[in-house]
Amino acid sequence: MSRSVLIICKPTYSLVKMWARSSKESPSDVDLEERAALKSSTLPGLTAGEIAESIVINSSVTSGSRPIDYRNPFRANVSVDQALQIRLYLTGASHDIETLFQDGVLTNVASSYYRAMTAQLMHVALAEQNQSNVVGHALINDNRVVMAELPLRLMESFLAVGILLVISMTLRVSSKCLAPWNLNHISSIATVVAKSEALRQSLVGTGSAPQDVLSMCLAGRYYFTQYSPSAGFSIAVTDSRSSEDADMNDHRDKYLAWKPFPNLICRLIMFVLVGLVIAALEVLLHFSQANDGLGNVSSSSEYVQYLWTFIPAAIMVIISMGFMGIDFNVRCLAPYVRLKQPKGATYEQSMTAGFLDSLPATNIFRSIRLGQFAVLCTTLTALIAPFLTIITSGLFSAVVVPQHIRTNLTQRGGFPDPQSIPDTEGSETDENSGIVIAEYILKYNLSYPSWTYGSLVFPELSIDLPSRQQQHMKDAFVELRVPTLRPAPICHLQTGSNLSFNLNQTVLNLEDGPANYYTLLVDLIRLGCDPDGPHTSWPIEVLSGETINSQPFGISFAFDCWMGNHSVTPTRSTASYIWGYIDNITATGGTSGIQHIAALTCLELAETVDAVTRFRLPSLEIDPTSYPPTPDESSTHRALTVHVPAPRWRILSKDTSTPFLDSFFQLLVSGRYAIPIEHIQSTNKTDRVADAIKSQHRIIHAQEFNNYTRRIAQNSTATSTPSLLPGTITATHRTRVKQDAASTRVLEALLVGMLGLGVVGSVVLKNTDQVLAKNPCSVGAVGSLVVDSNFLDRSDEDWRTGGWRFFLGWWEDGPLVLAEGDAGRDKFTL
Repeated sequence: MSRSVLIICKPTYSLVKMWARSSKESPSDVDLEERAALKSSTLPGLTAGEIAESIVINSSVTSGSRPIDYRNPFRANVSVDQALQIRLYLTGASHDIETLFQDGVLTNVASSYYRAMTAQLMHVALAEQNQSNVVGHALINDNRVVMAELPLRLMESFLAVGILLVISMTLRVSSKCLAPWNLNHISSIATVVAKSEALRQSLVGTGSAPQDVLSMCLAGRYYFTQYSPSAGFSIAVTDSRSSEDADMNDHRDKYLAWKPFPNLICRLIMFVLVGLVIAALEVLLHFSQANDGLGNVSSSSEYVQYLWTFIPAAIMVIISMGFMGIDFNVRCLAPYVRLKQPKGATYEQSMTAGFLDSLPATNIFRSIRLGQFAVLCTTLTALIAPFLTIITSGLFSAVVVPQHIRTNLTQRGGFPDPQSIPDTEGSETDENSGIVIAEYILKYNLSYPSWTYGSLVFPELSIDLPSRQQQHMKDAFVELRVPTLRPAPICHLQTGSNLSFNLNQTVLNLEDGPANYYTLLVDLIRLGCDPDGPHTSWPIEVLSGETINSQPFGISFAFDCWMGNHSVTPTRSTASYIWGYIDNITATGGTSGIQHIAALTCLELAETVDAVTRFRLPSLEIDPTSYPPTPDESSTHRALTVHVPAPRWRILSKDTSTPFLDSFFQLLVSGRYAIPIEHIQSTNKTDRVADAIKSQHRIIHAQEFNNYTRRIAQNSTATSTPSLLPGTITATHRTRVKQDAASTRVLEALLVGMLGLGVVGSVVLKNTDQVLAKNPCSVGAVGSLVVDSNFLDRSDEDWRTGGWRFFLGWWEDGPLVLAEGDAGRDKFTL
């Protein structure tokens, strides 16, 4: 011996606690994480040596068929134990005898094989026979209303500040009545000025004075309210100014129009900006709908997502404040605008027409009664304004939006194109490996191998994804139309009068005496090799025995197709399936012992069909649970040149629990897609059994196509150009800011309504920039307008009942002149 490698292993095992995590979308993808070893790390009565002995002995001395038996990767003159072959396969090492002499390779393959076989042995011997409950928890994605913490904290802060301000106002403002009248009315201030002689003297001639001049006239004095039974309520003045500062006559005649904010220019700009906001909302909505959102946003960045709500809300607050400013100015100046009209105004239209101290609902009714439609329009805008912020809160939201990317996948080789598959029949052992793999799928519920699903066999595909894109492809998939190969047997079902059978009885002379021997013969149809050609029939022995107890039976056969009178080798195989229920023929005898019988005979053919398939990325695994492949039956083409391996179902394992059910039928009633065994013996379930047989038949042949037919296509000398298959990548974990259409429409309607009402209110009220010389929201300002009037000394009752009309303009020692000329003007008063 020139060289050798020897390893001696001490087998061990232990029980550990694992944490398993799976998802509904991908139940076959299970993440395992080792947590800790259990207190009792071994099973009582089971040593590691006993496990190792069972594995080592049975790895080389086994019965049955295994795919590794037919895929010896070593040269014919190299003898390598099958266990080592499997070990090299598990570790992915190159199949070369020199590999076993490399450092650590033998240790690695031995350990891998031992661990894999131990897991399977434990599963079959212990796990399947000892059921136990595992406690876990599920995370269910429900659509629920949740409260965001960041907006909540800000809202709590603002509410706390508001509460403190209200408390401060309550404590600082006196609860005593300050005046017996509502000082928001012109008549009330006129009454106070008429009763306050000192205040009246201070305000004489200040009707046209601007606010700063009025402030200088009134500055330096102390003002306080007083009440006496004779004079009533009045404002007293104590003068603390020096004589040098008392003379303000040089400033009293100054007149400069007061422009309230927002003035005319600001209102025009605001109206234009609101129109632009409406247009921007519409443009953004179309962009969002066309691009599945406005932009990407990180799902973990709460602050960025909150900005998409805060910024639009802040814009709406600014718009609301602008319209509320217009509303306040209109309500404040509306009585004075009516006074400056050529016809003047009545007492109710001017002297008591105050809109600053009433609720919006009251102002609406009062403005309609008094004909103040400008106030009506602006009050409605003020009522609408708070809803802008409410609607804006649902305008933008961060949602998970799938991203669709067009791409091309490369098809490796010519498979499943029939032209790339040589029309040759391989050896029996080469074709059998697929049958064993199909049994693993049907019996042990293992997943389908790559590029297969059900009866469909797919070409091998590849996709070129940049490394930066692969990081974002978790739970992503690609969907495309793929050409596939699948079995397409032509089957003929025989039942009832279409199926003739005979239960023969033969007397055998045995040492113990004569005995009855029964044989069931069935006249089966034999399909011709030409799918569209004629066929014949022949008798076949299904089952036999001395004593046949009452039980269901199911037997499968494989034959060559019928070539008629032509002396040529058959090119196709057929599979026949006979099932039914047999009564205790020892007691009955004759054909009455067969309670039910049916037969299905299929001619083996293949066909190509396009299937719309979804592959997970980046592994390109088929998603069988949520989105199984969907064949397009209109694209089906029969592949007559593709060799379909013979149905050698004897390779399938069989137990003795049902002696008259062969391995195929045992798998049919106990496998992955099992049907109840009662269907075998029921005359009403014949079609259901036939469909189940054809389905299992196709699944097994599909694995033969995957293991054998694909391999001979790849080894074929025929050259094929890789073809490109167009597909669509869908990335499901992309969070984008999306604009809500309903919120947009409601917000646009509110803005359009406010814009229209604001324009109408401004037009009706005309230009508020030329009404007064100062802001009329103070006692002094209104008092300066009435102090020089010709009605101040009249009683309030006289104003109400005298039928007076009131005007605001320039007084020239006689009749009231409304023209605002510069020459000869004396007093600007009411």
